[in-house]
Amino acid sequence: MVKVTKMINKVKFVNKEVKRRAVRMVKQFNTIQKEVPKNIPVPLAALYPSQIDRSCGCFQQSCGCYGQAGCPCCYPTCGCAPSMLSPTEVELVSRVEETMVPEDYIETVTIEVPTMIQVE
Repeated sequence: MVKVTKMINKVKFVNKEVKRRAVRMVKQFNTIQKEVPKNIPVPLAALYPSQIDRSCGCFQQSCGCYGQAGCPCCYPTCGCAPSMLSPTEVELVSRVEETMVPEDYIETVTIEVPTMIQVE
């Protein structure tokens, strides 16, 4: 008797690593600057008596620091003091804005690939 070897084709799944492009959303912080009219304190002498709020605690009889930084008699240190927006002077105001932006990256994925092999 003669032994005969017969080869049979079979499907075998082989793991293969594939690199592919993907997109994810990430946070991005942007600083936005814009010009706004400057808020200027108004001296009491420039106001009419009817415009002065006497119940406001920041009005003093004698105050020689109008227009200077840190003056307790005027805005913004004293919130109830009158002020006006300057038509000519502007100040830069910055604020941070958070946005989501797409970011590309390469990821490695393992997939099963069918291959034909011959077995006895």
